[in-house]
Amino acid sequence: MNQEEPKQEQNKPKPITKNSTKKPHGNYLMWVVLAAVISFLVFLTFVVVRNVQPQTATQPSLQFQPVEQLTLGMISSGFNLYPQNSSIENDIILNRQIFEGLVRFEDRTTVVPLLAESWSNPDTSTWVFKLKPNIAFHSGNILTADDVVYSVEQFKKYHGEDATYISTIESVEATDPQTVTIKTTAPDPTLLSKLTLVYIIDSEYSGDNPALAGTGPYLTDSIPTEETVRLTAFDNYHNGPVGGVQTLTITAIPTEEEELRSALEQHQFDYISTLSGLTNVGIDPNQYGYETIVRESISVNYLGLNQAKDGPLQNESVRRAIYLGIDVDELLDAYDKTGTPASQPVTVDIPGFNPLIERPAHNPEEAKELLVEAGYADGLDLELTYFVTARLAAENIKTQLEELGINVTLDEHDSGQTIGPKVFASGEVDMFFSGYLPDINDAVDTLSFMFVDSPNYSNQSIADQINQSSTIFSNQRLELLQSIADQLMKDVAVVPLYVSDVELLGYNDSDYVYEIDANGTAFEGIHYAEFYKKQATE
Repeated sequence: MNQEEPKQEQNKPKPITKNSTKKPHGNYLMWVVLAAVISFLVFLTFVVVRNVQPQTATQPSLQFQPVEQLTLGMISSGFNLYPQNSSIENDIILNRQIFEGLVRFEDRTTVVPLLAESWSNPDTSTWVFKLKPNIAFHSGNILTADDVVYSVEQFKKYHGEDATYISTIESVEATDPQTVTIKTTAPDPTLLSKLTLVYIIDSEYSGDNPALAGTGPYLTDSIPTEETVRLTAFDNYHNGPVGGVQTLTITAIPTEEEELRSALEQHQFDYISTLSGLTNVGIDPNQYGYETIVRESISVNYLGLNQAKDGPLQNESVRRAIYLGIDVDELLDAYDKTGTPASQPVTVDIPGFNPLIERPAHNPEEAKELLVEAGYADGLDLELTYFVTARLAAENIKTQLEELGINVTLDEHDSGQTIGPKVFASGEVDMFFSGYLPDINDAVDTLSFMFVDSPNYSNQSIADQINQSSTIFSNQRLELLQSIADQLMKDVAVVPLYVSDVELLGYNDSDYVYEIDANGTAFEGIHYAEFYKKQATE
């Protein structure tokens, strides 16, 4: 698929003379309105993105200034440099500043060039990327197609050949120094999204600091310590001088209460990654001038229902009763969380979201009737499996379901090594509380994880449709994904609960302007090279 579509010829409207007695033609009005809208949008874009000149001597305007120093406080410590396998927030934030892929997300939904300047598809299984010329690694070496080939091989080495992002890649070839050809085993319409997370590293660098093998807007002169890493703007960055944060420090917050209070009093952190590490020790960060910042994520928390196991959950009426019997607003209050009730496994920002699916209203009376119709007038017993951090949510779900006559036994785990295999491998659970954040900003990621080769769900027709959606490029793909979502929700294959919000702490957050992209919902989704300080000028 070519990145740029051919332009269509437009019919030019005939001018209307001043003395004409004819009413303007509809097309003409359309062009006039369109021109006005475009003019306004151009102006608005100029105001938001560029420095604005004062319109009058008394009216202030905004200028976006560099941020000389920004410090992020993280609840956990330790850092791993790419390409080591890690999904820890610290590592994601660090590596996204140092390393880059061929492409990146912009405005949460659009894939745009980054190290590649263009791409094309000679056929549906072939991708040809043209690299931007003269891109410098932090080591001083210049990016070539050989580095891209090497980077994919390194990804396989550290993540495995079946890793999601490269599982469909059959071959990667350096066609010439500035051209890379990637062939996939089958058409893969999500490949671009996957490649945003496959970073390109310097194949010729052999030093002790892996950070020098990146091309990103920030570099570090030394290997990160257990507690802190300090990044500085890269002078030779290929997208031009870094205009946002000049020095970015990522550090673990103190674990001792006295040290933590002192750090907050002195405002040692501009942002802190989560509230939980503070509230758990009885500290209210708001009293130190920090404000809570709420961002809607693309993660859906849900109640998984094991329909592959013999028992009451194989009955659709029972599953629907559970769905109708849970009041999400009450759940969020009990869990002390903020969020939006969900109607399906993905959010509105994800391609494949079906806007026609509505979440049914909470209706415990109808839920009780469904249980009677299903043969459970005297109640039934189910187990709910969850991770220890979701204890309040699990307890509230138990309370709500027991009001329907469903006796719930709580199965709490404090280790990912025990809950992971039980929920996603054994097929032994009844219900489980979980959440999913798609890696590649596409519904097929979520649907594949939840409903293909799952120990908790078995429907070959659904699995075949999901697999088919992974290999077609046409507009029918979106319709297919939306149809799959409709079928799943009519079958109550899962109980979507809420789109979770991410809560951060910021000191003087209103002084800054920044965006969060699809590859992250908090610190990890921010492009710090485009993180600016607002300044009013007369």
